[in-house]
Amino acid sequence: MVVAGALVALVFVAWSVQGRVVHPLPPTPSFAVDAPVHIETISGLEVMWQALPPARQRSGTRGLLLLFHGCNHQAGDFFDCDECLGLPEERAIVHEARSDANGYVVAAVSSSDRGMSRCWSKGADLAPVVAIVEALRKDGKVPGLRPGLPVFGLGASSGGGFVGALAAAVTSDGSPVLTAASAQISAVRIRRGAALNAALEFVTMPRDANTELVVNEELRWLQQHQQHQQQQQQASLAVAKRACGPLPVTRFFLYDRTAHAKAPIAAALAASIADALVVKGLVDPASGLLRADPRQADWRLTLERYEPEIAGYADLDTGPDESALSEALNVAWAAHEICASDLNKTFAFFEAAAAARGLR
Repeated sequence: MVVAGALVALVFVAWSVQGRVVHPLPPTPSFAVDAPVHIETISGLEVMWQALPPARQRSGTRGLLLLFHGCNHQAGDFFDCDECLGLPEERAIVHEARSDANGYVVAAVSSSDRGMSRCWSKGADLAPVVAIVEALRKDGKVPGLRPGLPVFGLGASSGGGFVGALAAAVTSDGSPVLTAASAQISAVRIRRGAALNAALEFVTMPRDANTELVVNEELRWLQQHQQHQQQQQQASLAVAKRACGPLPVTRFFLYDRTAHAKAPIAAALAASIADALVVKGLVDPASGLLRADPRQADWRLTLERYEPEIAGYADLDTGPDESALSEALNVAWAAHEICASDLNKTFAFFEAAAAARGLR
């Protein structure tokens, strides 16, 4: 199935496969005509991918970015379409990846577990995902994705651990699957002595103490291994680490943070919610920081009681793992959430890895 691109004037052009057509939301305003979102099953897994806009496909495509969700999530979190969830952080990652500055084709995959935790399994999912990479890289499959362009991976939580496994994987011809990977809020469980075939970036959150501890241990070992390789005059792969958050929940924050979501929060509503969180003691008025983990705090009940004073709140989805507001507050708290902050650093890390491998 293919999801059509749209004109800015909201005139939709639709492509259909097997009798199904899904209409998208309007594209990024800078694109007069955007590329369609393709939805298909490859090697038993759901895959959604989107090339660059037609005007940029021939000269602008610089690589393939694979995206991996966390537990209780799916590929549709990263895209805008009728049957997509289109969450704000995921959408912001796609927006930045496909921007003029980066030029990546993006593809998101859903884990094989669709009935229980929806987490990733190295045993069940690694081989199918390697096959997916090979399928997407076939000449002519994805417009603009030429042979020889680098492949990058970014995943969060369970997806972060999985992208670490993918960083050690090889294709059927023995070449590395990835050029570089970014593992967010997750250790990658690299075994001592195991081969790492891609540059690896860790992105942690300050309030995720347990993950921080394990990541720091892994990072120390990888850096020691890197130093040993350099001493032996062997090629070594870059490793890096950066942090995301916490962030103040200002009157502008919720509007700005959800701008790319399928269901963004309007500016006036965002300001009203931020004010209510301060009035009800959930946000420190001096720092703007949340006072408690939004996954544990009763902010939903508090705002429901305050609802008559927040125009439009009654129509807002606030469900965990499925709403823009919930995800934005999780990012602000900075304990365990996918994060689109400072993506320029991640993409610079990717580009440096591509250049080191002679792909730039």
